[in-house]
Order: sequence, then C-alpha cells, then structure tokens
Amino acid sequence: MKTIKTDVFVAQDGRVRIDLKVRIKRPLVDFPVHDLGPWPEDLSLRRADLYGEDER
Repeated sequence: MKTIKTDVFVAQDGRVRIDLKVRIKRPLVDFPVHDLGPWPEDLSLRRADLYGEDER
C-alpha cells in the first residue's frame, strides 16, 4: 500500500514549491529522472496559443 501526501505552496511572485511525501514498504530505487533543461523564455501555455484562435 502506498500513501502519497502533497503540499503545494505558491509564493507572491508566482513561484511554486511542491513537497511530496511518499510512504511505501520498500524504498524508491532507480527512480527515473529526465532533465530537459529550462523552459524557453517565450513559452506560452495559454489555451489560445496551444489550440489556435477558436480555443478547441
């Protein structure tokens, strides 16, 4: 059985901190991590930018 507890904190400047606590009977070994580097400065995740002007 796994128990997962998360706490998310959003600062005034928009930074997000996520605290993740996982309790399992065995430790996490070789947990996969993929570092793709920083996001592009001009990246927009607005719905209109992702799906076009009709927002579909």
